Amino acid sequence: MTLSSDISTTSTALSDIKTAIIAKGVTPSGNITTYATAISNIPSGGGIGIPREVKNGVYQMPTTNFTFSLPSNATNVGKYGLYYAFRDCTALTSVDLSSLTTVSGTQGLYYAFTGCTALTSVDLSSLTTVSGSEGFRAAFLDAKLTSINLSSLTTVSGTQCFSNAFQNCTRLTSLNLSSLTTVSGGSSFTDTFRGCTALTSVDLSSLTTVSGSKCLSSAFNGCTGLTDIYFRALTTSSFGSYKNQFDSMLSSTGSTKTHTIHFPSNLQSKISSLTGYPNFGGTSGYVTLSFDLPATS
Repeated sequence: MTLSSDISTTSTALSDIKTAIIAKGVTPSGNITTYATAISNIPSGGGIGIPREVKNGVYQMPTTNFTFSLPSNATNVGKYGLYYAFRDCTALTSVDLSSLTTVSGTQGLYYAFTGCTALTSVDLSSLTTVSGSEGFRAAFLDAKLTSINLSSLTTVSGTQCFSNAFQNCTRLTSLNLSSLTTVSGGSSFTDTFRGCTALTSVDLSSLTTVSGSKCLSSAFNGCTGLTDIYFRALTTSSFGSYKNQFDSMLSSTGSTKTHTIHFPSNLQSKISSLTGYPNFGGTSGYVTLSFDLPATS
């Protein structure tokens, strides 16, 4: 190898080292002589290292587009795990949470990615359970996601644990909730998709338990593009003693499209006893309750 190629290789390696250091959440304050100090300041014990930079003397979120990945051995987010971690970070473009199966802690993802206006992609494909008060609350509020894969999610349980989770994701056109069986606890699903104006259809075909005061209240408030919601698995005993589960579910959905909620054919008497029937907050004449799905037990 020639001297020039050695210099080029070394320069590239040092650049890669600096990038790796920054990705761990510590930005070198100067030239190569500060790299060792920067490395020594990286927290031990498997810290994920929330990226930051110093620009014009200000310690702040990165201003150059970047991505974030949860460590592959991190399967659960506990209390305050990613609490406010990236709020209003306008350079974050994608988030890899593919190892995540559980959010169990109070405010574990509370406002974690709120206001990330460049964020278009998130991998939540392994997530099965969200519990704990406000565990996932407002996690992706105002993000620019276009789709969400929640196909493994089975259980949402805990006061406000999923409320406002994807509120005002105005580019969201599709989501997969095909495995969700249980929504319980207080206002657990309140305002979850509020203001998702591009969302057209929601399939809750496995949902069997809707238990908790107002747990689906305002869930699709302002979803003006929504045409169909499917509840294929609900039974006469799905609702417990509560009457407010669907109250205001379709508030502010407007009068430009007809919003059809599909229920099993044997639930008409049960559904008619719920608060907000027959429009559940939607505009009269633009909400249709259709009992056109196969009967359940």
